[in-house]
Amino acid sequence: MKLSNWEYTKDLDGKVIITTVDNKSKPEKLIKYYSLTDYNIDAFKRNYLFFSHPLDLNDPFDSCRYMIDLRFLSKGYFITLISRYMHFFMPSRKLSIAEIINYVEHGFNNETSKMDFFQTHNPFYWNIIFSKVAVLSLSEIEDSMLLWSYYTNHKGFAVKFINLNFETTISGPYPMNYSNKYEIIYPRKVEIEIEKLIYLLTIKSEEWKHENEWRFILRKDNLAIPEYDEYDIKISNNKVTYDPKQIEYIVLGFKFFKGNITPIYISDNSRIYTFNNKSHSDKLKIDLLNLIIENKIVVRQIEAKEDNSFTLVSFPIKIEMKEKNRTYIIETQK
Repeated sequence: MKLSNWEYTKDLDGKVIITTVDNKSKPEKLIKYYSLTDYNIDAFKRNYLFFSHPLDLNDPFDSCRYMIDLRFLSKGYFITLISRYMHFFMPSRKLSIAEIINYVEHGFNNETSKMDFFQTHNPFYWNIIFSKVAVLSLSEIEDSMLLWSYYTNHKGFAVKFINLNFETTISGPYPMNYSNKYEIIYPRKVEIEIEKLIYLLTIKSEEWKHENEWRFILRKDNLAIPEYDEYDIKISNNKVTYDPKQIEYIVLGFKFFKGNITPIYISDNSRIYTFNNKSHSDKLKIDLLNLIIENKIVVRQIEAKEDNSFTLVSFPIKIEMKEKNRTYIIETQK
């Protein structure tokens, strides 16, 4: 099927193939940006990636329920839908089949009540989708001023993966379809058609085009839904481990060594940083540096390119421990 000028088709194994206007090829290397938080340090330490619900994303139109219109779902499908997912529809009460049939019949009574019925149950259907689907967003670029600003405030880090792949419950990566307008998706079954689902998860405003985003999609039961009472219980279902050998290198932000850190310059390319340990941010940075050193991870740092161009560029650096949890030697290898 054609949606927003791209073709979404299934191969013989049921996997969705996206044919873009410019025949965009899958990148070998992808970047994940991280802010400096306990959660992100833990994810890096334990080698897992978190697949998100749309409510966790920073674009209100990302995979949003406004793209879904239920007008072509029949009474029979609605009865099945409510029966199967009663815990989403009415958590504090269980309806009998007779009560569900009566409820749906009343909703389909006339055209006015039917449209109200569809709109009322749109969030219900949307939550069902995202109890079984979550997304992982990565980018092709590592030195974007805007991406470092959006996701790390220049104080965090980014991880560059090479040939990232997962278990069979995860598909992708898929390119984002950047457009100035989205098409409405009309589900015709209890389970949304896979081509329409992939489109819903990969269509974004062209204002985000500079992100060069690609997405992996996790399909699994019992995923966490923000603001739902079982979120904290189910959140582990959204964590997917990866092979640390798939990390090509880690990149530290431009402001990573700013703050409560005293630098001592040894030469133009080498300096010693002593952490004053006055903030939680210091602890997180120290934890990350220790992980890099202990696991012998290749590391780079973002710096300003010295050519009057407002350009960021990453350079390889070498990190040595002078005094654990306090003092580190950083050597820029330009």
